[in-house]
Amino acid sequence: MSRAADWGEPPWQVGSAPRVAPPARCDVAVVGGGLAGLASARELALRGCQVALFEAARIGAGSSGRSGGLVLEDTAVGALPGVGGCIAALEQLVADERIECELSLPGCWELAHSDVEPLWRDGEGSLGIAQKVPGGSLDCGRLLDGLARGARHAGATLCERAPVRALGNGRIVLDDGKAVACDHVVLALNAYTPALLAPGAGFAAGLSLALLSEPLEDHAPEALGLGSGTVFYTIDLPYLWGRRLGRSLLVGGGMAFDPDGQLEHIELAAPELAARLDALEARVRGLH
Repeated sequence: MSRAADWGEPPWQVGSAPRVAPPARCDVAVVGGGLAGLASARELALRGCQVALFEAARIGAGSSGRSGGLVLEDTAVGALPGVGGCIAALEQLVADERIECELSLPGCWELAHSDVEPLWRDGEGSLGIAQKVPGGSLDCGRLLDGLARGARHAGATLCERAPVRALGNGRIVLDDGKAVACDHVVLALNAYTPALLAPGAGFAAGLSLALLSEPLEDHAPEALGLGSGTVFYTIDLPYLWGRRLGRSLLVGGGMAFDPDGQLEHIELAAPELAARLDALEARVRGLH
């Protein structure tokens, strides 16, 4: 990153770890220290690979440490071939590593704009429950900590503050110019993927907007219909997702983009983005 990003306070606390020097070589270099990168590093190390993970900042500094913590069965674009059993695999991983991440699976509401059995108002219309699907929520910070611990225990080397600037020819090149030889590379960068791929690779990097409420009054979750802790998201537009987080409500909807794809240049205080966050707040206040 060319400068520190100011994206507001994340809802999760992620632990710190001692700094580790990058190795001279490894079998697999995993680039990105979020949930996908850590899970990949752990699994590969358990299979006997010599794995080194490289994170530009700290573990969970990107989208994983700022995720809403919703647990769902399919990918963000729906079911994909070869992707299945996501919830069962997560449950098994959490059990195997004994991760206390408050995993709760009461199901997830898929909401649609309809006047049939409306749950909440939404602008000029209403939101109702289209169906309930498998899902739930967890504490992303604790899951990240547990995955990092599991990856290290399996033998993976986790290198924080080690940005990767180039890759190819059987190696990766770090920000300080050091080259690390490797046989394979796993990119787990989410919105930062275009930074290491050729321009025009078909990616549009953006930030998802979210808000965390002040603590609610004790009766509020039940009044909102969220007493069971069920998470929700809309299956039509305008998009909205949400969940309880302790005594607060965590909700999200809408995206923010930088014309040059430099996510750290997106500022919450910029007039256009501030207006979008204000609109999201007004929408959530109008639900009930």
